[in-house]
Amino acid sequence: MELNQLETFWRGRGEEFLAAAVRLHRTQPAVSQVIRKLEASVGETLFDRAARDGSLTAAGYCCTTTPCALCLAPGG
Repeated sequence: MELNQLETFWRGRGEEFLAAAVRLHRTQPAVSQVIRKLEASVGETLFDRAARDGSLTAAGYCCTTTPCALCLAPGG
């Protein structure tokens, strides 16, 4: 798990990967790749890609709650 993966997850939640890419000054494929690598490292799917709106899975939502959110939040 790398810091840029956590930042991409944290900032990308709740929006399309393209919108997240614009906010992060990255390309959409780069954001998708970072998220896939993060998901592989935690062993869970974090985003519901069928929804196409950045909806989190149950595992993804769990990562936004305390205490996990303390690790994912910028500066955390």
